[in-house]
Amino acid sequence: MQTTFDNALMGLRATGASVDIRDLVEFLARHGAEEGKLLATY
Repeated sequence: MQTTFDNALMGLRATGASVDIRDLVEFLARHGAEEGKLLATY
């Protein structure tokens, strides 16, 4: 299942968003996945 951030990133790529914006969304998606793993362990 794709996360909301993954879907947002696909949309940003399709609309030609700037590299900075795409990098920010990728960072947030990665952070969310890592945080989710930590919370599941906790």
